Amino acid sequence: MARINRNLTKDRAEAWAIRVAIFALKLLPFAARKRVAGWLMQQSVRHIRALRKRVDTNLTYVLPGMTTDQHTELAGQVGASIGTSMIEIFSAPDFARASAGITPAGAGFSALQSAQAQGKGAILVSGHFGQWEAVRVALRNQGIACGGVYRPNNNRFYDTDFHHALANFGKPIFPNTPAGTRALVRHVKEGGVAMLLLDQHIKAMPLLSFFGKPAHTATFAAELALKYQLPLIPCYGIRQDDSVIEVILEAPIKPSDALTMTQYFNDSLEARIRQHPGQYYWLHQRWRNINAPSSPPK
Repeated sequence: MARINRNLTKDRAEAWAIRVAIFALKLLPFAARKRVAGWLMQQSVRHIRALRKRVDTNLTYVLPGMTTDQHTELAGQVGASIGTSMIEIFSAPDFARASAGITPAGAGFSALQSAQAQGKGAILVSGHFGQWEAVRVALRNQGIACGGVYRPNNNRFYDTDFHHALANFGKPIFPNTPAGTRALVRHVKEGGVAMLLLDQHIKAMPLLSFFGKPAHTATFAAELALKYQLPLIPCYGIRQDDSVIEVILEAPIKPSDALTMTQYFNDSLEARIRQHPGQYYWLHQRWRNINAPSSPPK
C-alpha cells in the first residue's frame, strides 16, 4: 500500500510539473512559445544521456555511416520537432487559428471525400512524424471530423490532461484499450473517420520490415479496413518551416491482405522519414526486439 501511495504522489507531482511548464510557456505569444519549447527539447535530446542514447541507438542501427556530428545535428532537429509538436498539441486554440489555411492535398483526400459522400467511414494511418495532429485539424477545416486513437499514459493525472488536449483536435478520442477498440470499430462502421499511429513497438504483432529491419507492427488498421471495406489512407503533416505545415493524404492502400497492406504503410512512412529524418520521433524503441549497437559513430 505504501508503494501505491508513493507512486500516486510521484505521478501527481510529475503531472503538476508539466502543467506548470505548459502554463508558463502559454504566457508567451504562440510563435515564441513554439520556439522556446522546441529549443528546450532540442537541448534535452542532445544532452540528456538517456534520450541521446536512444536516438543514437536507433540511428546507428538503421542509418549506419553517420558521423557523431551528424548524430548531434539530427538529435537536435528531433528534439526541436518534438518540443514544437507537443506545445502545439497543448495549445489547440492557437494552433487551430494558425492552421486555418491548411488544406489537405493528395489523392487520399478525394478518396476520403468520396467515402464520406457515400456514408462510409475511413481509416487514416500515420506515425509520430512531423505534426501528425495537423491532419485532423486540416480535415476539420474541411468539415470532416476525424477521431484519434492513443495509448493511455501510465501517469493517470497527465493522461487526463493529454486526452483533453487531443480531444480539442477532433472527437471522439479512443484509448488503446479493449473498450476503446470496440468504440473505434463502431465509429468507423457507422461512417466515422479515425486516425491511428502505427509506428510503435507491440510485441505480440507480426515482424514487418521498417528501414530494412524487422519491427513488430500492428496490423489492426488493415484488418479493420478489409473487414468493413473501408479506405486505408496513409497521411502526414510535414513541416515546411516554422509556420507552414503541409498535410498530405496519399492514395488509399490497395486492398489485399493485412500483412501486405501494413508493410505498404511501413514503406510509405519510411520514405517520408528519409526525406525529413529530423521530423521523426527517434526516441521510440521501435526495434526493441533487436540488440542494436548503442554507441554513436566516431
